[in-house]
Amino acid sequence: MRINQYLEMNFMEKRFSKILLVALMIVGISGCGFHLRGTDGASLNGTRLSVISQTPYGEFEKRLNQRLSASGAKVVSSSLQSDWQIELIELSYSQQGVSRDETGRANEFVMMAKLDYRLINLSDSKGRELNDKVSEANETDNGLLPIRSITANQSYYQDYRNTVGSETQRRETRQALLTMLSSQLVRQIETLARKNGSNTGSSNTNNLNTSRLNISSPQAN
Repeated sequence: MRINQYLEMNFMEKRFSKILLVALMIVGISGCGFHLRGTDGASLNGTRLSVISQTPYGEFEKRLNQRLSASGAKVVSSSLQSDWQIELIELSYSQQGVSRDETGRANEFVMMAKLDYRLINLSDSKGRELNDKVSEANETDNGLLPIRSITANQSYYQDYRNTVGSETQRRETRQALLTMLSSQLVRQIETLARKNGSNTGSSNTNNLNTSRLNISSPQAN
């Protein structure tokens, strides 16, 4: 009996020691400023960006500016001062029912958000020239610069007997989609900035290629 108790205590002490060691290692790594890949490290440090939007003080614009600042970028008001320019063209929403309750009413929906935008490297002389032509034409579909698109979707539940709760669900889902889109847009800028070396002023017109990114979050159980 005593031997079993001793072995059990010894096992627990070793397990606790391992857990403590792992915790100390994590704290030590964090204290050194180390960031795992994919975390919010300042990867746009020093990059100057300008955002053009018809609703400059909208909810998405606020989230985007916050996300850019968290990535180390400097948001400026004039394209003449910026390395990159983001033109937000259109943000649209749609939804569809995916399941029904016992009464036949749709009780689970998938809300989708789509953002159309232009992104141009203004540190590149050719890119700045194209941007000037777009500004002079004052058109969004003139073909001078490609329109990029990113999409996000997330499911939510709706109870026809609880209109207030259902409206809260819709509002929170829309806010979550805005967060997804702003984060994905910043990642796209980070990728292109690394590829084109915007911080060093190197030029490359490959950033004018179109792209489409799809982000899907797991559906609620």
